[in-house]
Amino acid sequence: MDDYDTALGLVAAGAGVAVVPDLSAQNPPPGTLLTPLDLRRRSEVAFRGGSAAHPAVQALIAALREALPPEVAVTA
Repeated sequence: MDDYDTALGLVAAGAGVAVVPDLSAQNPPPGTLLTPLDLRRRSEVAFRGGSAAHPAVQALIAALREALPPEVAVTA
């Protein structure tokens, strides 16, 4: 399920538990308790084959790397 508002609503209604991304749990429903997990999420930039050198692709990748917190490792 990727409808995190619905997932949190079900949790608040007592219908289970859910693992949700931090950004989707900024305003959980009343009665919902959040417990941080020591997990990492790996994300990648997708672009059309052959366009890696395109200025827009390079600008996006550079901006993302610059925006990341210093403790986050960035690979090639």
